[in-house]
Amino acid sequence: MVTTQSQQPAEQTKPFSVKDCALVALATGRKARLLQELKSGISDVDAASIYHHFWGGLLQPRFEEREYNNDFAAWARHGIHDAVLAERLAALNPTRFPDLEALRSEIIAQIEIRLDETELLFWTRATHQFEFICSQIVVFDTGRRLSGPAELPSALTEMSTSSIFYHFIDARRRTPDGGDDFSDWLATWGEGFADLREQLMNIDPYFGSLSELRDKHVDLEPRAIEHICEQYQLDPQRPLLVQVSRFDRFKDPVGVIQAYRLAKQFVPSLQLVLAGGGGGDDPEDEAVLSETRAAAQRDENIHILLLPADAHRNINALQRAADIVLQESVREGFGLTVTEAMWKGKPVIGGDVGGIRLQVINHHTGFLVSTLEGAALRIRYLPHQRERIDEMGRKARKFVRENFLITRH
Repeated sequence: MVTTQSQQPAEQTKPFSVKDCALVALATGRKARLLQELKSGISDVDAASIYHHFWGGLLQPRFEEREYNNDFAAWARHGIHDAVLAERLAALNPTRFPDLEALRSEIIAQIEIRLDETELLFWTRATHQFEFICSQIVVFDTGRRLSGPAELPSALTEMSTSSIFYHFIDARRRTPDGGDDFSDWLATWGEGFADLREQLMNIDPYFGSLSELRDKHVDLEPRAIEHICEQYQLDPQRPLLVQVSRFDRFKDPVGVIQAYRLAKQFVPSLQLVLAGGGGGDDPEDEAVLSETRAAAQRDENIHILLLPADAHRNINALQRAADIVLQESVREGFGLTVTEAMWKGKPVIGGDVGGIRLQVINHHTGFLVSTLEGAALRIRYLPHQRERIDEMGRKARKFVRENFLITRH
């Protein structure tokens, strides 16, 4: 969350100049069909190509995090169909390397290790070739100036994703300490803004998206939350349940509606929001969405929101408006939306599966449930226990701070 505090700079501080940028993609003509060819290309290609294939995807809007955050990992999985190498390459976080050459060396090392492990990959031809692309960044001045830190939160919500990219991502190549432009500017205002700088540092710029940096983690004014509630016809005076997820069977949106109906018999004022996106052209996801709408049976208190890929500000507001956040998955890895809700001080009722077990501390930061009836029981309980909701929310935020923020490492 980005909040501000009153502080005067120790000395005259320059206004923050908001810049914007565009990444111009340039074909290199270099291609690879074999893993050895990919390794050779990575060895020889300009560092700008390494930069593009790790960072360029952040400028593409998406609803959920990508399966693989860099193009090399995605090609390893979907081109040569090697999940092991894909996972190893996907785990590389470019922010942890001093420069692109060090990152290049590690990519090559991981490919060599994998080739030593299996000779088959020497001869496996990819189902589609990898094309090396370079990027050239074009920077321009927006003309906007921030005279003090108090202007930063609202400015962040209004910046384009490419502006966030320039100041938060590209800055790491330009600043002596490898930091972002916002943090470096705040440092000139003295130690009074150390907490705000830490909040910015806690945002992982790679395993996320630019619109998430801008919209997901910035505190919203109460009026902004009220506006979203009005937009979706939600009553702020009545208890609100929110689940944010794709409409697929593993997220069990139909089961969420069934749990809501069981609880509503005892808490008639309940409202439910199911917000998310589908799988594009995936017919299975379309079927789940149709089943979810049918299960709602035109209940005016069930709001099924099919949101676009860049609706992070709306998701932010819905999570903050919620009294209880649900993630009743029947199968789940690390639930990003679970941690987002906990960071916003919300108790989470989650399925007792996978990574959710590591995120939700049962009876402390929320509840783990194994059945629809169990979910309904917890939903019935919390609306009558406002102090418990607040207590769980505080514990949830503390748990995220101590366990899931990158600065803890």
